[in-house]
Formats: sequence, C-alpha cells, structure tokens
Amino acid sequence: MLADSLPEPDFRAIFDATPGPYLILSPDFVIVAMNEARLVATMSKREDMVGRPLFEMFPDNPDDPAADGVANLRASLERVIALKRPDVMAIQKYDIQRPEEEGGGFEVRYWRPVNLPVLGTDGELAYIIHYVEDATSLTQLTEADERSRELARHQDSTIAQLRLANQELARQIAARERLARERDATAAALEAEESRFQAIADKLPGIVYRGVTAPDESYRETYVSGGLFQALGVTAEHVMSGAARLFDYMHPDERAEKLVAFTVAGQKRQTVVTEIKMLRPDGGIRWWWLHTTPTLLKDGSLQWDGMALDITERRKTEQQLHHAVKMEAIGQLTGGLAHDFNNLLTVILGNAEILAEQLSDNPQLRGLAEITQTAAERGAELTSQLLAFSRRQALEPKAIDVNKLISGMDKMMRRMIGAHIEIELIRGAGLWSATADPAQLESALLNLAINARDAMGAGGKLTIETCNSHIDETYAAAHDEVTPGRYVLISVTDTGTGMTAETMAKAFDPFFSTKEVGKGTGLGLSMVFGFVKQSGGHIKIYSEIGYGTTFKMYLPRAYGPADSTDEGISASSFEPQGNETILVVEDTDILREHVLGLLRALDYRAIETSSGKEALEVLRSSARIDLLFTDIVMAGGMNGRELAEQAQVLRPGLKVLYTSGYTENAIVHQGRLDPGIHLLRKPYARRDLAAKLRLVLDGQG
Repeated sequence: MLADSLPEPDFRAIFDATPGPYLILSPDFVIVAMNEARLVATMSKREDMVGRPLFEMFPDNPDDPAADGVANLRASLERVIALKRPDVMAIQKYDIQRPEEEGGGFEVRYWRPVNLPVLGTDGELAYIIHYVEDATSLTQLTEADERSRELARHQDSTIAQLRLANQELARQIAARERLARERDATAAALEAEESRFQAIADKLPGIVYRGVTAPDESYRETYVSGGLFQALGVTAEHVMSGAARLFDYMHPDERAEKLVAFTVAGQKRQTVVTEIKMLRPDGGIRWWWLHTTPTLLKDGSLQWDGMALDITERRKTEQQLHHAVKMEAIGQLTGGLAHDFNNLLTVILGNAEILAEQLSDNPQLRGLAEITQTAAERGAELTSQLLAFSRRQALEPKAIDVNKLISGMDKMMRRMIGAHIEIELIRGAGLWSATADPAQLESALLNLAINARDAMGAGGKLTIETCNSHIDETYAAAHDEVTPGRYVLISVTDTGTGMTAETMAKAFDPFFSTKEVGKGTGLGLSMVFGFVKQSGGHIKIYSEIGYGTTFKMYLPRAYGPADSTDEGISASSFEPQGNETILVVEDTDILREHVLGLLRALDYRAIETSSGKEALEVLRSSARIDLLFTDIVMAGGMNGRELAEQAQVLRPGLKVLYTSGYTENAIVHQGRLDPGIHLLRKPYARRDLAAKLRLVLDGQG
C-alpha cells in the first residue's frame, strides 16, 4: 500500500540533477538528451545539442594534428553496438569548442569516458549512455610531474657522466704523474692524453676543474673546462690565468660558510658534495651542484679535483611546483571557508548594525552590539586577507592615478599611524597611471603603514614615495613570477627596527608574525603579497637591523588615462533609498530573510526566491522587476551567472547585481571581474547595499 501511494519519480529531474556529465545517444550517434552537468562541462546549450550528430557537435580540434578523440570515441561506441556491453575507455585528450561569446577556439580537456548500452524489450540496442569524468586537472598535474621527473632523470644521468668524467680525470692525472718520471720517452703520449681529456671535459654539460691550495694557503685553479663560460659568464682562461678564482664568484651570503666547510674537508681529506649559490658578473644568480675531492701532494699542497653542474632551472622548477601546490591547497581551503563564513558574517554584521542603531538609548546593550559588529568586520577582514594571499579575490582593476590615491589617504593614514610618527609623501613627477584595484591598493598601503608603525614603536618616520620604473630581463630572470616591462613603483620606508634575513624570507608567509600573541594575525603582509602578485606586479623587501625597512611595490603601467571615478575604499555613510522592485535570489534562509529586511528598510519592494528555478518562474510572469539581486554560488545546479544570462534573455536589459562571499570562476577570470559585472562582496553593511543598488539602478557603474 505504501508503494502505491508514492508519486512516480521524475526521472528527467533526477537525470538533470545528476552531478556527473551524461549524454544519451541513439544507435546512429545522434544526441537525444543530456543533463545540466554535461552542458556546464562542455559550455553548450541544450537547444544546440538535441538532435545533432555527436561528432558534428563535438569535432576534433583542427589545430591539433594529433587529435584522435573522435576516432577513439567512435571505436568505443561501435564496440558497444557490436557487443552490447559497457565499454570503459582510458583517459582521452578531447578538446571542447568554446562558444563565440567565450572567445571561440578550442579548450584543452582530458576525459575518462564510459559508454553503456540501453537495450529495448526486444533485446536490441535502444540507446547509448555516454558518461565522462573531467580528468583535465589530474592529467595536467601528472604531465607536469612527469616532466619534472624526466628532468631529474636527465640531470641524474648527467651527474653520472660527470662522475665518470671525474674518475677518468683521476685516472688521467695518475697516468700523467707516472709519465712525468719518463718525460723524455712519453712526452708525446702525455700531451695526446691530456688533449683527449680536455676535449671530453669541454663537451660535457657541466664544469670539470682542478685547483691547488699551496702550503702557504694560497689557491688557484690549474685547469677549468670550457663549460664555465656558459654557466658563469666567465672564461676558463680568465680563471686559469690567476685573475680570479672560482670561489670569488660564490654569493656573499654563503661564501664564508662554504669556505670553512672546504677547509675542514681538506684537513680530513673528505669528499665534498654540496649545492653552491654563485653570483655572475652581470648580477645573475646561478645554483651549482658541486662534487670535489682533496688529495695531499708530496710538496704539502692540497689538490682539489672536482666537477660542477648548473642546477638553477631544476631548483626553479621545484620551487614553482612547491609554491603551486601550496597556493592550490590554501586557495581550496580559503574558497570553501569564504563562501559559508561570509554568508554568516553578512547576517551577523547586518543585525549588529541594526541593533546598534535601535539601542541608542541603552548604552550597555548598544556597546555589545558594536562589539559584535566590530568582531564580524574583523572576521570579514581575515577572510579577505586569506583570499588575497591565495590570489582568489575578485579584483576590479582600473587605470588609477597613484599620486591622487595616496593624497586622498593622507588624513586617514595620519589618524591611524598617530602623531608620534612623521609621514612624508614624495610624489614622483610625470607618474604613469597604474593598473590595479584601487580599494585593494588602499588596503595594501594601510597594511604596510600599520606594519611600519608597529616596527617604529615610540616614534620615527614613514616615507611613501612614487616613481616610474622599468624591470629589465636580467632582474626578471633572477626573480620568480616577474615579467620585464614598465611599472609604477611605490616605496614604503620606515625607520624602525629592521628585519633579519630569516624574517625577510618568511615575511609574506601566511600566519607568520614577529608580534606577540594577540597583536597580529600574520595575514597583513600576506594580503599585500597576494594582491600585488594577482595584479601582475612584483614586491621586494629591503631591510637592515637598526636602520629600518623598505617595501617596494611594482604595479603594471596602465596605457591610458586614469579613471576619474576612482574613490578607493573611502565610502560614504549616506544610505540612498528607492522604490524599485528587487528580485532576490538567495538559497540560505537566514541570509535571505536578512536581505529582505534591509531592502524593505530602504523602501524597496522585494520578491524572494531561493533558487534559480524559482527566480525564472517569477521572471516569466508579468511581475515588475527592476533589478535581479542574486547570489553566485547556489545549490540546485544553476549558479548566479547562469541565472542572469537566462533572465536577460527573458527580460532584455534587466539590471543585475551579484553578491557572493567567494565567486569561484563564474564571474571572475584570471583574478579579475568580467567586464560589465557588478558585484557586492559579502559580508556587507546596509550602506554598502544601498550605495551599490543605486549605482546599478541609475546606470552609473
């Protein structure tokens, strides 16, 4: 009886809600149906796909001569037809054609397909279910890892060759010493052997050398192979002439330490295997893997026979891979936290704000409300800083007049820093416009100013200076993620305690702080670092204990006039109102109720919905709608961007305001908001909502 009372399942709805991408084909490979996940995965529209031949809709990438996705998939489908059994395919490279509105062309994708037969009552094939799992990220990470492993294997092979060469060198040296006792009879043979060795050594990718430490402790290289010039920019002849020694090119940061290690190894006759940081005459940094062995000669001299391999590129690859893994982990953690946490903070912040206003006659309760409001704002700041460090905030870059922006911050900065610290602003003449998010730039400058204030304690001087700058290829090659070109340079200098080398190395790490517990989160400088990097810029620290610290921010030059509407983060407390009708789409119940209360307090009419599907039903009705106010990340298979696109088809010209605590990739690409997009970041106060609504409704954005 219970089963009879149950409603018939809506299999179409179940199919559409299935998270994995599915496609249903006829036996002649015509597309019959697909679920929403398939449309999202392939950037397709249902009306464009139904009834179309599979391989007409999804052809091979014409720019990839090795593309075999169509052939492999066709073969799998034909096996399903012939055998009437499921066919599981290996991971396939099958690029997806982007719609013209997404830029056209093909996007590289990897898939793990499964093809399943659906038999009719007569036992014949009726349909084929084609399911895929997107394996693009996994495949690309695997390929990167394999490339790294291949590089390591190649370098291991090179090291083995160098070891063999070193053994050959030792053998040849021993032979030369024996032949020296018979010089008259064997001079020609010795010369031939030495020439052969040098020819071998000069062709090796690394450097082979011999050096001698005399009894008076003087040292010089007696032989260096020709690979030295490529590795260090210095000729072997220059070194062998005595004009310079190899250890003269060791980086000053570690020269003393390495020389002590070599001295100890010489005394104990121990082989040294180490990595050494070398400084080229042009200022470039190179890393060498070094293997050298000391031998005591009869006259008391110490002979060093060794080889070196330039491992700079391998170290860079390892560092970049480590950094990428760290950033991805932090980004995933931050993104998941930001979405739910900022939803809750929006409600807490808004209600605390309302309570503080309504409790004006009760100072004690008003104080509690203000404390709650401050705590919520602090929580929002922490989430924002984490997103900034992981480079996942939604930037709104503009061409900005940096001098004007800093001048506008002068009063606010002086109040924050305090009268015990002198502030000097040095604004460069003829300064280029910079490309950056003005609000985030103000936040970064405030973080640097607060950091400087804390470093100066009882007093000092803070100097902010701007100028035009150019980063050349030599500097860019020596620093990760730096592109040569023209930049606007902002220098923030304090006369504080300064930093040690160890502190500077960790200064931008999240949660690293030299302050005592409770005095800082360790996210301020991390936020500055993430903002600058996400903006395509570069940041460098210069510091000396007892003399102070300079942070240099390089922001990309903007080739165009500065945006005159730039106001940074100095928001007005004015709350403009209106009488328009707002369609609210929010899947979190408490937040939706909170938003409705804010809108009604601002005299707007509001229609509430909890999903994109409900919102579309309202939009298909005759109800007046002046603006769609939608969350971006929502349950139900439709995000805010997809809803807005369908809404503007139903109602052309409909104004849209997005809101989110974490935007993912729906409206943000390469860390920047898509053109023409309006976003109100969660959490927000009532005045922020009021100002943004009027901006969009009045067409000022």
